[in-house]
Amino acid sequence: MLVLEKITLSFAEFSLLKDNIVLIDYLNEEPLNVERGIQLVETINKLTCNKPSAAIHNVGDKYIFTTDALRFMGSQLSTNEHNYSARALVVTNPAARIASNNFINSYKPLIPTRIFNEVEEALAWVEGLLAQAK
Repeated sequence: MLVLEKITLSFAEFSLLKDNIVLIDYLNEEPLNVERGIQLVETINKLTCNKPSAAIHNVGDKYIFTTDALRFMGSQLSTNEHNYSARALVVTNPAARIASNNFINSYKPLIPTRIFNEVEEALAWVEGLLAQAK
């Protein structure tokens, strides 16, 4: 996987991939909160120069979700305030998988959002969505 640019914060590493796809690898099991959510959005926008983009959240086997984080992820994306085309969640922890499913079913994200077991599957899905949008 070719990485064009990388930014590391205390809780995650952000890698800009081709076609404005950002891969976020969570570094530890620190719970996400609204402040980190804002940092996450700002970092994605910085890497993509505020252009339409897609995010792949590689949670892996960690459990980082809090109710506030899920609510923020669902509410902060309004069609007037974001450039996101898709969101993929790569999750292998059973509890995090349940939280991810609950997020999708309860908060009804405004953008296509799917759960995957591997980053490569998520990347293929995101690339397909971005290709359709062109």
